[in-house]
Amino acid sequence: MSPDAVTAERLYRDLKRGIMLGAFPPGGVLVTSHIAGRLGTSVTPVRDVLHQLVGEGLIATHDGGGFIVPAIDRERMAYLYRWHGEVMGIIIRNVERPQDIGDFPERAGRTTQARDIAGIAAILFARLASLSGNPEHATAIDALGARLHLVRCHEHGLGRCRGELQALWHNVRSTNKAKARTALWQYHRRRLLNLDKIMRGMGSASQAGDLPNIP
Repeated sequence: MSPDAVTAERLYRDLKRGIMLGAFPPGGVLVTSHIAGRLGTSVTPVRDVLHQLVGEGLIATHDGGGFIVPAIDRERMAYLYRWHGEVMGIIIRNVERPQDIGDFPERAGRTTQARDIAGIAAILFARLASLSGNPEHATAIDALGARLHLVRCHEHGLGRCRGELQALWHNVRSTNKAKARTALWQYHRRRLLNLDKIMRGMGSASQAGDLPNIP
């Protein structure tokens, strides 16, 4: 692989991860020259990657030119959770062997870190999408998961996040499709009913400058 290709891949990975984890705050303007200096590269490859992330829906173009990280408000959060739940409902109906997602990650039984819990949720949905037989499902869930990741990192206010995720994993692995669909929708419905709590969690973490542990 050429040095240019490696640089582009690293830029894409670092920028996408930074946006997903809130290093570039929602509502903030992305200044290409600042990012280039921060990551030790030139403006052109940074701009190319930002255009790619616009195509994925992770960032947006600014009316006055340039790029911004879309603000996360209650309405947008509701749309994302609802659409993710609907897509997962389609996926689970197409998965013939949901048990092939494997065992619940052992580290999830011990972790208290919000980012770890969000990552495990992403693993569950990605594995399930990969079993549907339709590669477009995996692409859709990857894009939706990236846009939801920062929000998932602030679901700690709901409580019982580890246990809930473990129960969901178990239900999805079962051969009872109706039970799996119900469990998936309840997971999303709980978030839709508690949007204000999640918003407050995001606000508190922003003021503290870090992500809190999950109780």
